[in-house]
Amino acid sequence: SLGNEFVLRRATSATGPYTIIATLPATATSFTDTGLTSGQAVFYTVSSRLGGAESPASAPESGTPIPGIATRLNNSRPLHEGPAWSTGVVPT
Repeated sequence: SLGNEFVLRRATSATGPYTIIATLPATATSFTDTGLTSGQAVFYTVSSRLGGAESPASAPESGTPIPGIATRLNNSRPLHEGPAWSTGVVPT
């Protein structure tokens, strides 16, 4: 089973350490990460959780915020098809 929620983690290095920044319902299609340091690359991993069990983390996705822009994680598929998260940017 793929789980009933997503666990998002962020780090400033692809190798971590990663900190949980959000837990989202399985129906989530995006998450906007604000309050980041401009020019500082950030890395994200996503896992799914069902009850107390959690899947392995995804491969890291990265983004680098610039002034006036927030980093956004997008999920292009519903949870039952398996998540397909990627990073993008949106104006703040």
